[in-house]
Amino acid sequence: MKRGASHPENLKPVRTSEEAQNKGHRGGIASGKARKRRALYREILQDLMAQPMKVSFKDGLISTDEAICLAQVRKAVHEADTAAASWCRDTLGQKPKEEFSGSLSLPVIVDDLIPRKKQKRA
Repeated sequence: MKRGASHPENLKPVRTSEEAQNKGHRGGIASGKARKRRALYREILQDLMAQPMKVSFKDGLISTDEAICLAQVRKAVHEADTAAASWCRDTLGQKPKEEFSGSLSLPVIVDDLIPRKKQKRA
């Protein structure tokens, strides 16, 4: 679901500075809660990635990181999945450099090009 600029009719203008301050305060609190939630998810995922697991194509236990890498390699080789192949290439540090080819035009302000004499104040 898109929010914000895609539905400007839902926006209500701020009438006073106190109202703006209150909305900013509440937005900051919500932002902090969202950051804490993302940090918690990251921490949980890091713990899960460090856990050993059994896999069907190898005897014994391997880490979740190794299982993910093996799954990506299998997918790239057996299913000819180009996204998995790109992931493997990029993870190995062999990602090709992305170069921009095209033209870039910048606006020129004519007033900046014309030298002006400084006027003396009376």
